Amino acid sequence: MTQSMPQALTERFLSYMEDGGPMMWVILCLSVAGFAIFMERVIFFLSTSRRALKFPVPSGGRLGGGEAEILADRLIRAEIYECSRYMSMLEIIVRTAPMLGLLGTVLGMVEMFGALNVGGAIDAGAVTGGIKEALYTTVAGLCCAVPLIFLHGLLSSAIDKREETLSRAADRWIAGQFSDKNSEKNND
Repeated sequence: MTQSMPQALTERFLSYMEDGGPMMWVILCLSVAGFAIFMERVIFFLSTSRRALKFPVPSGGRLGGGEAEILADRLIRAEIYECSRYMSMLEIIVRTAPMLGLLGTVLGMVEMFGALNVGGAIDAGAVTGGIKEALYTTVAGLCCAVPLIFLHGLLSSAIDKREETLSRAADRWIAGQFSDKNSEKNND
């Protein structure tokens, strides 16, 4: 009886994970977490892309130049802090995944060399199993990290763009604070 395509893929995936050893599951968890963080940040950026930073109008008239700059800086920093949420966690995943792949490689090599020293006989299955584990974990660590490096760069670029947009809006707002104050002085 022929297997269905999803069942065959599932069995192949589970075989790959088993052959790679326990580090494969850790790398898989990191990969899922990294892509979940990326998706959460994409949803955040899409939901806030049209939102404009609202600079308050003081109840007692216009702000002085220094006060306006301080207020604008605080508002921008708060917005960028929100945009940057979870970015450090994504960076940790990007840096950790290849290292876990290397750790899996070392563990596979240890298993392989342990198999070479069993009663003077070489067990070819254990040696090749160790090499397979070593190679699979290296591949898995890189397959986790490489796309996440790219996605981290996209998010960082979006944050930089948002910061520049906010800074320009703040400059216009501050200039408006000065021009209104100067026009009030000229009218007196």
